[in-house]
Amino acid sequence: MFANEVQVRDLDEIIKQAMLMDARGTGITGGEPLLVFSILIKIIKLLKSKLGSEHHIHLYTNGELLSRNHAILLKECGLDELRIHITSERSWKGVEIAINAGLLVGIEIPVIPNQLDYYKRLILRAESLGVKFINLNELEVSESNYMAMKLRGYDVKDDVPYAVKGSERTAVELLKWAKENTKRITIHYCPAKVKDAIQLKSRLKRIANKVAKPYEIVDEDGLLVKCVISSEGNMLPLLRLISEKVGKSKIHIVSGRYAEVSIAHLDEVIKLIKRSTDIKRKIKLYVVREHPITHLILEKIPLDI
Repeated sequence: MFANEVQVRDLDEIIKQAMLMDARGTGITGGEPLLVFSILIKIIKLLKSKLGSEHHIHLYTNGELLSRNHAILLKECGLDELRIHITSERSWKGVEIAINAGLLVGIEIPVIPNQLDYYKRLILRAESLGVKFINLNELEVSESNYMAMKLRGYDVKDDVPYAVKGSERTAVELLKWAKENTKRITIHYCPAKVKDAIQLKSRLKRIANKVAKPYEIVDEDGLLVKCVISSEGNMLPLLRLISEKVGKSKIHIVSGRYAEVSIAHLDEVIKLIKRSTDIKRKIKLYVVREHPITHLILEKIPLDI
C-alpha cells in the first residue's frame, strides 16, 4: 500500500501520512480495492475513528465485485462516496446495488476521443438510476499504456505530453450537450494538467508547510528551498559565526563540513564566506529544492562565491 507516494507497511502509517498534511479527506484506489475488502473496511473505520466523522472518504472501484452485503458494510462504516468506473454490465449492477444501499454514487471515467454517442447514453442511463455526478477525466498516456495507445491511433497534445489529443474536445462537447439534455445529474470535467498543476501541488504545499524547518522556505510548487554549504575541510568556526549572525534556528549544522541555512540570509552568508579567505576556495554554496515527502533533492544550483 502507498499513501501520498510513501509505501506504508501497516494501517497506523496511513494515519501518520494523513496527519502529516492535515488531510481533510482520503481517496482510496487501486487496482481494485474490493479484492481486499476486509482491509478496506479496516482502513475506512480507522480513518473515521482517528480523523473524525467529517473526514471525507471516497472509494474508486469498477463495481463488478460489489455485492449487497459489501455495499451495506461500506455504508455502515462511514464511506462518504463511491466512484464507479464503468467497464461492463456488471459495473452497472454495482451502481444499482450501491444506490439501493443508500450510498452516494458517482461515475468516474476517462474520455476516449470521438465516442460522443457512447458517453451520451452512459450519462442518460446514470441519471435514470439516480447517480449523483459524473467525473469526465481527460484520457492520459503513461509508460505502461503508451504503446497500446499508439497502436489504437491516439496521439498526445503538444502542450501536455501525457494527455491524449481529442479527449478534451469530446469532453467539452459532452458538457454542452449535458447542459441541455440532463436535469438531475452533475457533470464535471478534469483536465490532465490539473492533477499536476493543482491537485499534486496543493497536496505538496500542505505537507511542506507542516514539515518545513525554520531554515526552509516553501515555494510555489510545494518544495522546500534552502541553502547548502559544504567544504572539503573543517569550517566549523565559520558556521558558528553564521549561526551568531542569522540566528541558531536559521541554520542546521550537520558537521564541520556541511550545513543548511535559510535562503533569506543568502547575502549575509556569502559576505561571511568571502571574509574567510583561508578556506574560501574549499567552500561550495548551493540553493536546493527538496521534495517534502521523499526529501529527494530535485534541483541543486551552485552559486559563485
